[in-house]
Amino acid sequence: MFSALPAFFFISCSKTSADRQTMNPPPPGNGTSSCDTADMKYAADVVPILQSHCYACHGSNSNTGSGGIILDSYNDLKTYAGNGYLKGNITHATGYIGMPYG
Repeated sequence: MFSALPAFFFISCSKTSADRQTMNPPPPGNGTSSCDTADMKYAADVVPILQSHCYACHGSNSNTGSGGIILDSYNDLKTYAGNGYLKGNITHATGYIGMPYG
């Protein structure tokens, strides 16, 4: 489970439109770099992504609508990563509300 969690965040690196490319530019090397998650750490690698893209709506100090989803702890995030909800949202899968929203 621990190794799968960071993978969910890097799935969001895929580009589905020009707008997504603007929000998430390709990695250095003209997009040829691999997305190696072997040495990722939650606090050092995952939390900064959450802070930049999720906490405004899904942090415990959020004043905006979050649909009741709070992602500011490892256990909270693990719940949504484990049940497939997070992956569906960040990949904009059919039947899920695409995140980041808006």
